[in-house]
Amino acid sequence: MSSTIAIVSSVVDVPALVRAVKAGALGVKVEAGSEPEAVIQAIPEEDDLRGVFCDADQMDAVLLALGPRRARVFGLSPEVQEAALVTCLEDARVGGLIAVTRGEARSWEITFLARRMSAPNEPSPHMGELLSWGAATVAWQPKTTKQQRQIVERIEAMCVRMGVDRRNAMAVSTAAHELTMNAMYDAPVDERGQPKYALDRRAQLELLDHEVPTLRFTLAGEYLALDVTDPHGRLPRKRFFEGVLRGHRNMMGVSTELDTSHGGAGLGLHTLYSSGAILRAELVPLQLTHVSWVLDRAISRRDQRTMSRSLYFLPNIPRR
Repeated sequence: MSSTIAIVSSVVDVPALVRAVKAGALGVKVEAGSEPEAVIQAIPEEDDLRGVFCDADQMDAVLLALGPRRARVFGLSPEVQEAALVTCLEDARVGGLIAVTRGEARSWEITFLARRMSAPNEPSPHMGELLSWGAATVAWQPKTTKQQRQIVERIEAMCVRMGVDRRNAMAVSTAAHELTMNAMYDAPVDERGQPKYALDRRAQLELLDHEVPTLRFTLAGEYLALDVTDPHGRLPRKRFFEGVLRGHRNMMGVSTELDTSHGGAGLGLHTLYSSGAILRAELVPLQLTHVSWVLDRAISRRDQRTMSRSLYFLPNIPRR
């Protein structure tokens, strides 16, 4: 039985995608074309179809063509489209969206996701391992609210010291604050599985040793990245995509009901999504949640508001 990854695109540089897929998933077969049904039907039923990269506006057609076949689908997205976010939310086979700029996706993102599809049991890499060799990474384990605030301030100061302009430095510190708030206040639960700290995000906190998350900050050339891992593994796929979609609708002026079930307004995930270039989550249920946020400094300030963004959720990845 052969492992296969399909590519369905008429707007992206397909040969570049094929090269990136083959780099990440050694030995995998690649079936490529522009018509969803033709590409899927060309893959023998006995093949192990691991995943599909397709144009975001063709995700529904790809999902229909797949029928009962279990393959993870990623949409190649030149712009933020509500319909694509809705498809991410409604069909668990969809892993998320990959940003496309001037007809190209970031090759390392495709390589990473292809590797995830071909070897899902490998440990979840942090961004310092995915980005360029020589990337500088610093890690902390905040246990108290005071430590969290000090770390967030230190990250902003480090950015400025390293020549990052103040607007981007502030974006990084804001993302670090949101990520650590989620990991420290929203993630821990009591013996009944109920949130312990989420209902009062203003409370001064001191976590138990087994509740402490890890925050990593990485500087790699044009990329500034954050990773937060917590030992709880309780970020539902639905909440992840629903939070982004709800925030998108609010930004577009569409009134939606806010999610206050975890103590916040339910817009934190969209804040992370809209402020960076990549928002990624990996989950081992009841063991590990790993959320990454990436800022691409090569994108001008003018383009950052309207640029396409990558968004993906990868479940059932075992912990280190």
